[in-house]
Amino acid sequence: MRKMTTGAGSGKRHSEALGVDVAAAIAGYTPRQIPPARWAEIRELVQQAVTAVRPPSPATAYTYLRVAARYADWCASQGIDVAAERMFTEANVEWFIATAAPTFLAKSSLPSYRSALRRIGRAATRRALWEPIPRELRLKKHGAMPPYSPTDMARFLAAAPLQPSPERRRACSALLALAYGAGLSSAELIACRAVDVESRGGGYVVVVRGNNAREVPALAKVDSLLQWLVDQFPEGPLLTDRNPKARSTFSGVVGRVELPPGAPPLDLRRLRTTWLAEILASDLRVSEVLKLSGLRNSQKFAELAPYVTMRDFETVHRLVRSAGRHA
Repeated sequence: MRKMTTGAGSGKRHSEALGVDVAAAIAGYTPRQIPPARWAEIRELVQQAVTAVRPPSPATAYTYLRVAARYADWCASQGIDVAAERMFTEANVEWFIATAAPTFLAKSSLPSYRSALRRIGRAATRRALWEPIPRELRLKKHGAMPPYSPTDMARFLAAAPLQPSPERRRACSALLALAYGAGLSSAELIACRAVDVESRGGGYVVVVRGNNAREVPALAKVDSLLQWLVDQFPEGPLLTDRNPKARSTFSGVVGRVELPPGAPPLDLRRLRTTWLAEILASDLRVSEVLKLSGLRNSQKFAELAPYVTMRDFETVHRLVRSAGRHA
């Protein structure tokens, strides 16, 4: 076996700066889509590379582990030496994004995957040269993340009832039903209980309480998930019974969800953005979307415009001509 090295120093030195839960997540990670023999070859490098990034939570660690493992597997298949300085180069990352990544990622997911690989590469290498991230590839800290593709969402929804443990099924179902199905934020999702999910008009309405109180009709695609959650957990929070005030509650629970091979990382902000893009594509008015989403302004609408398909001119013409008749 080839010697595995990183340019970021020993894994032990970096692991000392990590929380116990993050270090345990990295040490215990095993990808389902990579054969055991290959994983044995690249495991140490992947773990050291992700440790060098110093992820702040288990959920973030799992995201980087999935990306790094997939990339390292591809590099090994291309005959690239299993060493950080040779694998994590800008040229190799761009080669991977251009040729391999599109076979299992939607086009909208490529920028976030590239960004993750660049961050890992910068942390795990000392000699490899990395140019500044191009402006068009940077993700705004508070900007809208690109929505998931319909194929991604179908895979996520199918994975919920197949989780290997009751806790993971609960977490996956609640995340999809409330973030994607009703556009809830993480704080709203953690607080949501069965009593907040009401059956109305052949579907479900999620009642959000607190300073941003509102009622949100859930997407029909999550009806079965909401029904299961309400039936199984009528008393406590739908996401988990863990202490909702603990800082690691959300990341610790959601980070353990198992995804189908080749699926992009599961991110609450992207689920919420996907929900927003879908309701923007309906005939709802701006005032209605603002109320349902809890947003204070329509800035995110402009950021999502490229992901909301325009209708044909004849349809737009008809809608404009009828404007004002039913105001």
